[in-house]
Amino acid sequence: MRILVTLAALVCLDMATYAQENQFTKGSLRTIQERLNNTSPTDTLLINEQIVSALSQTDDSNEQAKILLIAGSYMVESYHYIRADSLLERCIQMAQDSRTIAEANFQIGLSYSYRDIRVRSLQFFHNALDIYAQLSDSLGMGKTLDRIADNHNYIGEHKMARPFYDRCILIFTAINDTARLSNVLGNIGGMFSEDGQYESALDFYLRAIKLDDLSSDENNLSTHLSGLALAMEGKGRLVEALDYYRQSYFVAYNGGSEVNRAFINQHLGYYYFNIENYDSAKYYMDIAYNFAVKMSNAQLLTNSMDVLHQVAYAQKDFKRAYTIFSEATALSDSLLRSENVSLIASLRTDYELNQKESENSALLQQAVLREEIIKNQSRLNTTLIIGAVLLAMAIVALLLLNQSRRRKNLLIRVDRDLIRNQAEQLKELDDFKSKFFANISHDIRTPITLIKGFTDLIKRKESGLSDESIEYMGYIDENVNRLKSMTDEINQLIQLEENRYQLQYTRIDIKKFFGTLADMFQTGKSNDTVSFHFTDKVAKKQLIRADKAALEKIIFNLVDNAFKYNTTGSRVEMDVKVNEKELIIKITDDGAGVEPEKLDKIFTRYYRTSTSPDAPTGQGIGLSLVKDLVELHGGKISVSSTQGKETCFEVVMPLNLDEPISKKTI
Repeated sequence: MRILVTLAALVCLDMATYAQENQFTKGSLRTIQERLNNTSPTDTLLINEQIVSALSQTDDSNEQAKILLIAGSYMVESYHYIRADSLLERCIQMAQDSRTIAEANFQIGLSYSYRDIRVRSLQFFHNALDIYAQLSDSLGMGKTLDRIADNHNYIGEHKMARPFYDRCILIFTAINDTARLSNVLGNIGGMFSEDGQYESALDFYLRAIKLDDLSSDENNLSTHLSGLALAMEGKGRLVEALDYYRQSYFVAYNGGSEVNRAFINQHLGYYYFNIENYDSAKYYMDIAYNFAVKMSNAQLLTNSMDVLHQVAYAQKDFKRAYTIFSEATALSDSLLRSENVSLIASLRTDYELNQKESENSALLQQAVLREEIIKNQSRLNTTLIIGAVLLAMAIVALLLLNQSRRRKNLLIRVDRDLIRNQAEQLKELDDFKSKFFANISHDIRTPITLIKGFTDLIKRKESGLSDESIEYMGYIDENVNRLKSMTDEINQLIQLEENRYQLQYTRIDIKKFFGTLADMFQTGKSNDTVSFHFTDKVAKKQLIRADKAALEKIIFNLVDNAFKYNTTGSRVEMDVKVNEKELIIKITDDGAGVEPEKLDKIFTRYYRTSTSPDAPTGQGIGLSLVKDLVELHGGKISVSSTQGKETCFEVVMPLNLDEPISKKTI
């Protein structure tokens, strides 16, 4: 709490200086600064009331915009990203001076960057950079170039990041900004370390640490010490690496920020995992995970869950590995849901612009028709010389032609209006559906998180519950996880519909990957009535280029469905094999089967093969999501079923080993 209040004070102090430089009334700004400084960041309703109160004290739209900038910047630093976006976008609409607009664009870029939404982040940073360049603002240009470079660096585009970093070095050297210059040198060291050029990485990190000592910047010092440790680890100098990690840890916990504490715990977790000290790896990754949840940091959350899952598997605790894997699957995309609302608004704006263009095009066509009619009338005047009969015939023909054209144009206008109205209605319905699902999944997640938090707390405290109560707690936990999985699958479907789902390609060892999943299914899914069997026909070191999380989602959903609907059989089988170019997966159960007339609809979104009260629970989302993910990889999925005997799903995916490792977006 003390850290967040101090951070709020720093944000407000920076904005107060900004207000003095721009010479506008300070009364309302002082009020909002004081109120934010004395308010808990979690008390969103109270903060909203204070913002409204501050805005009501002035009618000057430019001053109101600057109040919104202060409040929005505070929301960004206290992890309230959706509220921050709303305040800062209103600021841009109301602001009259370029500096306020530039800073608002910069803060929105930070908001998207912290949520790992890199494309949107770069868009706003470039907007800010253009305005700072017009103002000849060296500091503004430098800090924005640094953030643009960080985004390219983060997604592995090192060649694109380096020119931006080089421009930052020139600017920060010229204005003698030691802290920011140190940060840039450290980031370049990080790029060299990721590329395996450890000597160059060590050189840049040591230069950065010297500047940190001069500026007494503990956040930068903690970051660069951990980076230096990572480079040492890459060179195999593990003892020195651990020493630098410990120095970074000490600095982070004696003046550093929450972000620094989160990432040094993650680095130590990786370090101990790599040397197979699994207890220590679990200890530090648990801390990193808690920070990730608090800060809504998607990448940190993914990394910590991945290591915790591997630690459990390495310790042969397959049940715990399965539980962590299930939770990671449920949480994988939920932190991105805030993008839905802003993207829907952006699409609506584009749609309205297209409508205006269509209307202008229709007006232009009408003008062309009028001009053509005038030309025809001019030609008719010329024919008067030929004779009265030809004139009469021409007039009759023209009247008939005009009447036909008017009738045709009337029908065209009626059809156009009807089509436009239907398109608008369909667009509104589609927008409403997307907003509805996004809002529902968002609203449901808060009570789900609270329920799960309390059940976990009760179980951890070992409060003397009876065996029956413990069993009931297990039922509650199981159904909470099911609800979380449903909301996250809805978010994934919305991303697929809006063409925003990104594949994170990597090379996967097929034999190891499916062996791990099979162990978890045999431990977590097999029961007294239905058993799981795995057949592996894959050679060692056989690889596939795919998105690991998406492939896990595909297999998890298909196996889960096989167990769920196998009410009359006793086996679920997974068969995996590879030919020259393809991976082939077959998942079969010996249950009641599916009626032939329902097979064609089985991958349709929200379709269920049975709606009877005794049917297994589900919303008809899983198989539709599986089909989209398979096709996004360039693969195909099919199903065959014999009633009373079995149902078999077959997935065929290209190995794609000749393709470079990259991202793909639909």
